[in-house]
Amino acid sequence: MKQLELTNDELVSIGFELCISKGDEMNTPREFFKIETLNSYFYYNPNQEIHKWYHKTIIGDNANNINLDITQRPVLFSILSAFKADFNIVM
Repeated sequence: MKQLELTNDELVSIGFELCISKGDEMNTPREFFKIETLNSYFYYNPNQEIHKWYHKTIIGDNANNINLDITQRPVLFSILSAFKADFNIVM
């Protein structure tokens, strides 16, 4: 299924923060969006084809990334709500 795609303005309105990764010899800097949740972050990477949405759980010094299949706004808002994110509902 096609992943939900949002514009930069929509993401910022919801509460996501624009971030730019550091580049190095192997990777060029890239833009992505993140929003903090309980013990974790949700990320949106507009340049990914298959997995635009993923969740990173942080426990101590360890982290676990999970790709998410988000195809509709209500699904996104339900997930953000379940993980206690501070967000705005933007339709």
